[in-house]
Amino acid sequence: MLWTKQKYSMVLGWFFLMNNVFAAQKDGLLLSPPQNYLLSQVNISFLYQANPMLHSNYEITLSGNGQGEYVLHKASESVRKEFKFSEESVMQLLNDIYKSHFFELSDTYTLKKRVILKSDNQVVTMALKMNDVSSQQFCIQLADYKKCLTVMDEQPAQVVQIINQLVNKVQMLTQ
Repeated sequence: MLWTKQKYSMVLGWFFLMNNVFAAQKDGLLLSPPQNYLLSQVNISFLYQANPMLHSNYEITLSGNGQGEYVLHKASESVRKEFKFSEESVMQLLNDIYKSHFFELSDTYTLKKRVILKSDNQVVTMALKMNDVSSQQFCIQLADYKKCLTVMDEQPAQVVQIINQLVNKVQMLTQ
């Protein structure tokens, strides 16, 4: 059988389609971000939970159309403010998320790791599980795919930078 360019393209196209549709799913859920989606299918959320003793939390939600909401939760009340991002700002945020390799990062950073040098020159890795400290949850939903990452102790740094830029922009827009 002689392979023509058209047949080769069709087989190659079928392979990529099957790879994206079937290999990237488990139990009907996408395991990796989709290659194509509508901007309207983007949802970004950020939840800051302060130390339980402080009783002050806030959350930010942003949809692909730029509509967003900032909610400040204090001990006895919640204050809601709406804001609007431009399409360009949403796209810049998405590009920053992809540049940080967000979708490849671990889902949680609740261990604080460090190394110490013992008297015999042996390097020992120590891990401290952090409980009852402030945490941040940053979630991205692209169509049917959703990934959330819990940030603690300013890690991972590249995501913390994106979060700080998002929070600063939202705070400017909601003042």
